[in-house]
Amino acid sequence: MSEENDASSSTSNDTEESDNEEDKKREENRKKRWAEQRMQMLEEQKKTREGLVAREQHRKTLMEEWKKMRAREEKMQQMMTDDLMKNLEAFDCLICMDNIPEGEGVCLKECRHNFCKNCLQGTINSTETPEVTCPHADDSGPCSVHLQQREIRALLNKNDYERHLDRSLRYIEGSAGNTFHCRKEDCPGWCFYEPGINRFPCPCCKSVNCINCRVIHEGKTCKEYQDYLTREAEKNDELKQSLNQLKVIMTASSASFFCGT
Repeated sequence: MSEENDASSSTSNDTEESDNEEDKKREENRKKRWAEQRMQMLEEQKKTREGLVAREQHRKTLMEEWKKMRAREEKMQQMMTDDLMKNLEAFDCLICMDNIPEGEGVCLKECRHNFCKNCLQGTINSTETPEVTCPHADDSGPCSVHLQQREIRALLNKNDYERHLDRSLRYIEGSAGNTFHCRKEDCPGWCFYEPGINRFPCPCCKSVNCINCRVIHEGKTCKEYQDYLTREAEKNDELKQSLNQLKVIMTASSASFFCGT
C-alpha cells in the first residue's frame, strides 16, 4: 500500500512539475510577445515622430520657397514700374559674353531677355529706325520684340538720346511719301503735309516755305515767283528746269511740323 502511495505521489509531483514548466513557457512566451509588441509600438511611434518631423521640415521648406517667390514677384512688380528692369540673377551677356552680376544688367520688360547696359546702348546707337529690336537670337530665330521708349531713354545719355530721336525723324521723313523738308540750307525742319495747305512755316529757322513751288520765296506770290523764273529761264538752263517742275502744282491741307534739332 505504501508503494502505491509513493507511486501516486511521484506521479502527482511529475504532473505539477510539468504544469510548472508549461506555465513558465507560457509566461516566457507572453513576455516575449509583449516585448515584441512593445518594440513594434516603439518603432511605429519613432516612424510617426520622424514622419511628423519630415512633414514639418517640408512645410518649412515650402514656406521658405513661397516667401522667396513672393519676394521675387514683389521685387519684379516694383521693377516693372521703373524705366529699366534690372536682372534678378547673374547671366552671361549674349553679345559680349561677359558675366553680369545680379542687378547690374538689364532685363527687357517685353521679352525678359537679359543684356549688359553697354551692349544695349550700342544696339540703340547703331539702329537707324525709331523702333529698336531686342538683339537676342537663338536656334529658334531672332527676337522680334521692340524695346520700350522709356527703356531707350533710360539707357542713353542726353546727347545720345537726342541723336536717336534725330535719326528716327530722318528715317520717318525718308520713308513717308508726304513729307516736305525746309529749303533753307542746313535746316533740319520738316513736316508731314496733306491736301489743303501750301505754306510751311519752319519751326527751326522760321522761314516760310512754299510747298507748291518747293522753295522759299518770301515777299513774292507763287505767280510772281513763276514770272521771275520765266524771265530768268531765258538766261539759265537750270532755272528753265525749275520752271518746268513748277508746272505741276502740289497742294496741301494741314501739316505736322518737325524740327530735327
